[in-house]
Amino acid sequence: MILRSITVSNWRCFLSTVTVGPFIEGLNVLHAPNATGKSTLFEALLRALLDGHSTGGEKVKTIRPWGRSLSPFVVVDFCHKGIEYRITKQFLDRSRSLLERKENGRFVSWLEADDADEEVRKIVSRSVTKSSSTQFKNWGLAQVLWAPQGNLAFGGLSGDVMDDIRSSLGAQVSVSASGPMEKQLNELYSRIYTSGGKLRSGKDAPELVRLEGNLDEARGKYSNAVRQQQAFTESVRRIEDLRADRAQSKRDEENISKELKESQSRENDYKGLISQQKQREARLNETKAQYDKLNQHIGLIKSSREEQQKSEEALHILERDMPLQEKEFIEREKAAAAAKAELEDVRKGRQVIDKAQEEAEQSRRFVDASNEGEEMKERLGKIADARKTFEMCCGKRDEVVSPDGKALEEIRRAIKERDDANFRVSASLITLEIVPESDGNMDIISGEETGLKNLRQGVPLQVKGSPEVVVDLSGVARLRASGPAASVEEYRQARTEAERRLKELTSPFGKMDIKELEYLKERKDELVGKAREAKVQLDTLLQGSSVEYLAEESSKRSSILASILINYPGWKDTRPDYEAFQVKAKEHRRSFEGRIDEVEARRDAAQAALSAANMKKTRAIAQREEVNKQTIASQAKVASLTIDGKSDEQRKNEYDIALLAWEAARTSKEETDKQLAAFGENPADVMDKLNRQLDASSDKAKKALENEKLEEGKLANILSQGTYSALALAEEEVARLEEDVAEEQLRADAIRVIHDMVEQCRAEALDAVIGPVEKRAGGILQRIAGERLGALDLGDTFEPVAVSPGVTEDLVAMEGNLSGGEQEQIYLATRLALAEVLAKEERQLVVFDDVLTATDTARLTRIMTILEEEAQKLQILILTCHPERYGGLSGANFIDLAKLVENSYNL
Repeated sequence: MILRSITVSNWRCFLSTVTVGPFIEGLNVLHAPNATGKSTLFEALLRALLDGHSTGGEKVKTIRPWGRSLSPFVVVDFCHKGIEYRITKQFLDRSRSLLERKENGRFVSWLEADDADEEVRKIVSRSVTKSSSTQFKNWGLAQVLWAPQGNLAFGGLSGDVMDDIRSSLGAQVSVSASGPMEKQLNELYSRIYTSGGKLRSGKDAPELVRLEGNLDEARGKYSNAVRQQQAFTESVRRIEDLRADRAQSKRDEENISKELKESQSRENDYKGLISQQKQREARLNETKAQYDKLNQHIGLIKSSREEQQKSEEALHILERDMPLQEKEFIEREKAAAAAKAELEDVRKGRQVIDKAQEEAEQSRRFVDASNEGEEMKERLGKIADARKTFEMCCGKRDEVVSPDGKALEEIRRAIKERDDANFRVSASLITLEIVPESDGNMDIISGEETGLKNLRQGVPLQVKGSPEVVVDLSGVARLRASGPAASVEEYRQARTEAERRLKELTSPFGKMDIKELEYLKERKDELVGKAREAKVQLDTLLQGSSVEYLAEESSKRSSILASILINYPGWKDTRPDYEAFQVKAKEHRRSFEGRIDEVEARRDAAQAALSAANMKKTRAIAQREEVNKQTIASQAKVASLTIDGKSDEQRKNEYDIALLAWEAARTSKEETDKQLAAFGENPADVMDKLNRQLDASSDKAKKALENEKLEEGKLANILSQGTYSALALAEEEVARLEEDVAEEQLRADAIRVIHDMVEQCRAEALDAVIGPVEKRAGGILQRIAGERLGALDLGDTFEPVAVSPGVTEDLVAMEGNLSGGEQEQIYLATRLALAEVLAKEERQLVVFDDVLTATDTARLTRIMTILEEEAQKLQILILTCHPERYGGLSGANFIDLAKLVENSYNL
């Protein structure tokens, strides 16, 4: 089936009638931003071809536009087996279905209602099912050909699709005759298989077993050749990717240059509006300044008159209260003088308190100095012990000569290198073992050790050498053993170098045994640890001070005690109780301070009252002068503001005229602002971004070209090694043996097939058709992702279930082992392989709705090439919101859905 066009209306987001098409028979890319209706269009196509027009239910009701009572309508024009058709369907209200067929150049009615629905489903699914569900199992051929949004995966195929694929691959089954032929068949079967159905082995094994053994050996050689060729293949693929990147960068440059030209025109319009905006803004500022000036002047006149009235009233009150404030000040001044004299009399008793406080302070200093002196003597003793321990551990540590951790690791590495070299030397030598049956001697002519050796009965003797070992058994034989020519001298030199290196590393310690060196290191580490502990204890006791400083501080404490005993000699034998002295001093101070506080409180109260009265008096005088000045200033200000002689009514009229002019200028400025806002981003900024993108694309193209040249140089180097010849020879050998095995296997399978039950034979024959699809899908996958994933394994219903990479003979399940990008590429390859099978009789429509979202740029470029090739046999429709990803497709028909929708609303 080939799609020509789709027309929808009243369908979800499509309110107006939108016609999409015409579609060409090759590649079609339908693109639009998200939420424009790409997937809705896919849904309309499905329901037009698969759903019955009278289908109901809540799910169908969801296709009606939100909040509208409209009947969804769809028309699909398509071609099937050279005949042009048109299916028209209306759902929900007044549902109908009409199938038209083109006759003599125009469409004429052919079938309608249920008959039209069934005929279209038969075209799509090649069946006469009356199911009217758009569930995947009822899609028919579309199960293979159409991939819904973001979902290339599919489960097992159902319905008649399996039969269509098998029919296209030509699967056939024949039934064998009975009687004498069956007897002959059993004889042939028993020559190849056991009674349990397994291939015979041993001397009775059939030719197939021998051929399979040879094939396994040839495949091993072929695998080695493939690995050598993989470097060549990967290099070629990298060159193709780099060329594709360079081509894409050139296309990006062209697109960006086109956008730059369009942005230039918008920038000119933008600059004109900016100039107009500045002019109107200047007019707005001018009229607003005039308005503000008049408004401010009228306000000043009003506020000045109010200030004048308030100032005159305040001045009258202040002059009335002045005599009372003067009288209060004189009385407060007398009370403050009396309180001050009383305080001076009380303060004369402070000498008694000072003496008691001095005695308490000296007793505290005496007790503190005594305690600190004793503590310092004890601390100095501990410091001396810790220093002695530290010095002893350091001395013993210096006597032990051992490697550090880094040197010990280098010694271990040197020992490993020596042992590895010994192993390589031993592995490279040819070993000849002789077990004599009687005593004698032999002459070693060529080997590691030459000369005459004695032989003892039953005692094995080994002779090693390279590239051969030659032994002369006198009077018996000359034995010669040879093997692959290996460079044993290289390994011997490596061993000598390793031994020299080991001796160099261990010579400072006088020992080569790793255990003894490790013991020395452990012993030294133990002494270092003890020294570190002693040093930590010493540092903790010193607390950042020196021993000399601590001794000096101890002497200072002794001097303090001596100076205090001069005034208090009785404390030498009996340590004073400084807490008792402190209590006594506090009692004297508390009594004195209580009296002082009481008198000071009266003094402070009197002084505060005097200050308050004086401040009140001063403030009143200053306030009177200030108010008087304000009154004079207010009178002058009112006179100055009204000097123009205008009345309040005249000023009000001027104010109203200025307000109208300001509002008119503001309206004009807002119109210009709206026009500028419509531009959104500054066109100059857009051009700057585009220029940077253009530079980035140019740099990317240059870098891709440089990398391409480097990769071509690597490729030339690989070609010079002639890896392809070895691969071709191995491949020819495998192919020849595979043909022999296949021929013999075919013969054996034919005998088994005829021998088994007819129904079992039919099932096996039908399952065998999966092979061609697997092979084709695997070939497409290798072109996309290389040979890493290997061959594909398809299930009984053609769904991909596993891959068989060359690194292992086991199958690797897709789920949990492959990335999302690899899985979608596998499903794409399988769908294309199945589509090729279904398109053998006629070209088929393949639909991909926003797929390949996890595929990188390099693999997507290779997929573009495959799609271009497949478009020679298939009609391909790609729905995407990223048309730039498919910009490299040659000869593709790009359809802008967003523009079609926009045009539909403008009609």
